[in-house]
Amino acid sequence: MARFKYSIFILIFSCAVVSAQSKYEILLKGGGGLSTLNYAPTDGARENGVGWQAGIGYSYFFFTEWGLATGIQLTQYNSRFNMDSYSTRYIATDKQGDDFEFRSSMNKYQEKQRSLQVQIPLMLQFQTGDRQRFYAAAGMKLGIPVTGKYSNTGGSITNSGYYSEENCEYTTQKFMGFGAFDAKNADGNMNLKPAYFVSAEIGMKFNTGILEWKFGGRGAIYVGVFVDYGLNSIAKKTNRPSQQPFIEYIPNMYDFTMNSVVCSQNRNEQPFTTKIHPIAAGIKLKFSYGRGNSLHKDSYPFFRNLREHKMSE
Repeated sequence: MARFKYSIFILIFSCAVVSAQSKYEILLKGGGGLSTLNYAPTDGARENGVGWQAGIGYSYFFFTEWGLATGIQLTQYNSRFNMDSYSTRYIATDKQGDDFEFRSSMNKYQEKQRSLQVQIPLMLQFQTGDRQRFYAAAGMKLGIPVTGKYSNTGGSITNSGYYSEENCEYTTQKFMGFGAFDAKNADGNMNLKPAYFVSAEIGMKFNTGILEWKFGGRGAIYVGVFVDYGLNSIAKKTNRPSQQPFIEYIPNMYDFTMNSVVCSQNRNEQPFTTKIHPIAAGIKLKFSYGRGNSLHKDSYPFFRNLREHKMSE
């Protein structure tokens, strides 16, 4: 978090230093809509979630219509996983060191996943028009994970333990983790990698009279739609140790716990999911200030003098 605060300070300072240049914009931006962690589970079903993004930006226009935009922003991703029923069995070891077959079944399982990223975009922007302009931008974004968390709930769960040496299945010894239970609510962290996005945005830009100062800067409002698609999977391989089942028996406590589907294996000893791609799309609103808002050809002395010269002929 300290690095994040330092990055914001550096960005604001840089914007202040270059604000004396003639073809710039400083922006406050926010948006929301679809913002989800996309994956294909081997069991159950995933649902898309909604999220938000907010940040500050800086644009420099090297031609009348063309410019480069960067900045820093926070983006939240949400997704949900549902599973009506699930059963599994595998060899476990109890507190006494004896091996047995742990058998478990549950119903009405639900899990929520959420991730917060710091994102740094680099976009090429095109704009055309006068006071009302069409604009489009495309480029890349780097997403650095700040947090990744999950929380789960379930209806009921039934556990038993089969000891082959005794040819006996224990079903009611709750002190050993066997019997019928209300499913435990749990939460934990997801260990995620940085993401690389391809991004696009289109919309309208409206010049306004607000913030129109004597040295030529003026305000504008952007209203547009955007899409960000994660090119790489952000799931770390270390999320999937081979001995971490979805419903995990804890021998030292004669207990059990439920792990996240994004970091555990299913009944076939395969990961519930192998790839996780963050995706976002929705509406974006930006407020900008700067001379990049007055890049009509009449704003340049060369074009203005040329027009006046032609009119005088």
